Amino acid sequence: MNGPTVRNFINDNDYEALLKRLEGDMNEQWKLFGTKQPLKEIKSFAKDLIGLGRNSHISFISEYGEQLLSTIENFDIEEMRLKLDFFPDLLKQLKKFGHES
Repeated sequence: MNGPTVRNFINDNDYEALLKRLEGDMNEQWKLFGTKQPLKEIKSFAKDLIGLGRNSHISFISEYGEQLLSTIENFDIEEMRLKLDFFPDLLKQLKKFGHES
């Protein structure tokens, strides 16, 4: 049995808006973290992801945000950088789910 797809929880317009937000300003913000990792800004980025995931009922987005936030709260900078590197994969995963339905 297949798991639920993104479209079971989110309509097309909301999905497109979510994808645009993640590919747009959040992706630009993420790119800045490649040279500097200001904890306050990354914490805000993580909280934004948690909110987006919860509002759209897409658990893997909020889970990623929570994992990233946890690394900051634990001052695990190495793990935080590893989590940040996963953001492009998060976008791919969202696009994949969008095409499945």
